[in-house]
Amino acid sequence: MKRPRSVTLLALGVLTLAALYLTRIVVTLRQWAFLQAHALPGAAWYLLGTGVLWSFLFVPWGIGLWIGWPPACRFTLPLGTAYLLAQWSERLYLHWRNAPVYNLPFWAGMSLAGWGILWWVCSRRHTKTFFGAIHEQKSQN
Repeated sequence: MKRPRSVTLLALGVLTLAALYLTRIVVTLRQWAFLQAHALPGAAWYLLGTGVLWSFLFVPWGIGLWIGWPPACRFTLPLGTAYLLAQWSERLYLHWRNAPVYNLPFWAGMSLAGWGILWWVCSRRHTKTFFGAIHEQKSQN
């Protein structure tokens, strides 16, 4: 019996998110240890905080997006954009402090590609993004 395409996409999405989540944990802990060892505890706690933000906000919304939960598109794109800006500020700060920034060109490409995929999936599913929902509400009134 052939599996429905949505089940395959869901499984692929969950596996991808799990791999990204595990990678993020490893990188966060390595950078946190570096910053603690170089007497930058404020930056270390900021880094750990962005890891917590990633795990408790972004991953569940990503799973909701994959399973087609309509509110996921409304909030994932703004959350993803905010997360992307937070991660870039973190990486620029780490670079400025001569901390190891792991594979910056690869990360930059992946983050921009991920944002593009979020935008494409939201527009493709014909669900409204956060900004689209506001525009639609105003036009109905």
